[in-house]
Amino acid sequence: MFILGVSAQLTGYPTLDAIAPVNAEWSNAFLSRPGVVIPNVPINDKQLTVVDWSQDISRCNNLNDWGLTYDDGPGLYTMTVLDQLKARNVKATFFVTGSRVVERPSVVKAIYDQGHLIGIHTWSHRALTTLANDQIVAETVYTANAIREAIGFTPLYFRPPFGDIDPRVRAVLKSMGMTIVVWNKDTIDTNPTVNVTATAQLWMSQPANASISLQHDLFNFTAPNIAPVADIVLKGGFTPKRIDDCLGRTDAYTTKTIFDNVAVSVANPSGTSSTPKTTSTFAAKSGASFVDATLALLSGLLFL
Repeated sequence: MFILGVSAQLTGYPTLDAIAPVNAEWSNAFLSRPGVVIPNVPINDKQLTVVDWSQDISRCNNLNDWGLTYDDGPGLYTMTVLDQLKARNVKATFFVTGSRVVERPSVVKAIYDQGHLIGIHTWSHRALTTLANDQIVAETVYTANAIREAIGFTPLYFRPPFGDIDPRVRAVLKSMGMTIVVWNKDTIDTNPTVNVTATAQLWMSQPANASISLQHDLFNFTAPNIAPVADIVLKGGFTPKRIDDCLGRTDAYTTKTIFDNVAVSVANPSGTSSTPKTTSTFAAKSGASFVDATLALLSGLLFL
C-alpha cells in the first residue's frame, strides 16, 4: 500500500507500532555489563501519574536560550515544518519514533541535513515503565539502528514517551549510553481544545527559565502551531537552539553503532536475520495506526 509522502521505506525491521521484539543477546550485552545495576522496580500496569525528572535534562544552561523540541514524527507535515524553521533560521530538536523513521527515512535525513538534532523516542511509543527491561532495550536499539541507517550516525539523546520514567527505566537507558531529555514547558498541543499560541504568549510574561518546550510535528492539528510558537519565542527575545547546543555539549551523535558506543559486542547488531522485512503489509498497518492514533487523540488520548 502506498503511503502519502513516502518514496522509500527501510526494510528489515519489526512490525510498525507494535512493541519491539526482544533480543536476548542485545539485553545481555547492555544490562549484564560490569558496573551496570538495574534497580528492582516493578513494571507498572499503566504510565506513572507523578514522575521524578530531577535526574533528567529539563532545561537549557542559559536563561534566554530555548530548546524547541518536536516529538512523534517524522510525518506527513514534517517537511513543511522544516521549511518554516528554515525561513526563520531556527534550529530545533526532533525526537523521532522508529516506526515513523522506517516509513520516512528521507525526511529524517532532511531533518539532519538542515542542521536540526535528532533524538530517539522509542520504536512504538509505549510508556516505558510498563515495559520489561529487555523490551526497553529492543525499542531503543531498533530505533537507533533505523536512524543510523537514515543519516549515518547513532543518536545519543533520548526522550521517553509521555515523560514516563522511573529509576529502573533510567538505569536501562543509561546502560545504553543515552542522555535523557524531558521538558519544562508543555504546549499541551495534542489536546485540540487548547489554544497553543495563547499558552506560549503566557510564557512570555513569566521569568526566563532556560526553557525546553514540547510540541509535536506528526499530527494535522499540532504541526500548524509550530511556526507561531517559534515566532513568539523569537519575538520574546529568546534564542532557539538544539538541545545539545543549549546544553553546551557536543555528544548528540556517535559514528559508532549503539553497541560499539558502550563497548559491547553482539553477533547480530541489526537483528534483521530474525525479523521480517518491511512490506506493503506493514505499510497498511502503519497507515491504519496513523488514523487510529489521530482518532484516539481526538477522543482524549494524549501523545507526548
